[in-house]
Amino acid sequence: MDGNRGNSNESWSNWFEPEFVLQTTATIDGWPEFANRLIKETKKDQIHNFKLVWREPQLCWTSPGGRVVQIDNTAHIFFPSSGNGAALGMEDAVSLAACLQIARKGDVPWSTRVRNKLKLVAVFE
Repeated sequence: MDGNRGNSNESWSNWFEPEFVLQTTATIDGWPEFANRLIKETKKDQIHNFKLVWREPQLCWTSPGGRVVQIDNTAHIFFPSSGNGAALGMEDAVSLAACLQIARKGDVPWSTRVRNKLKLVAVFE
């Protein structure tokens, strides 16, 4: 297995064999032996290769009508395994709730668009 090095093919089923990972860790100075023991105990199809691929940030997380918004991992450029999903989801939900509270029931599309603008400021600061 070559590990698909050098390409950006993404897949939810791109698995590494423990032996391949051990070949890689053998090239790292100071890599701890206990980590290799853990890798050796890992079952086949349990080590996932999430590709690190650059994507430009989105400029809009709100539908044209302002009634649908993206939150959580769908709106952020992170590995699904990075552990940021819950925190980002809460951050997105709180910012959306604040905008909705300010707008009250009068203008939901306005509040989602304001949230989008605030998010853009945060992304490009």
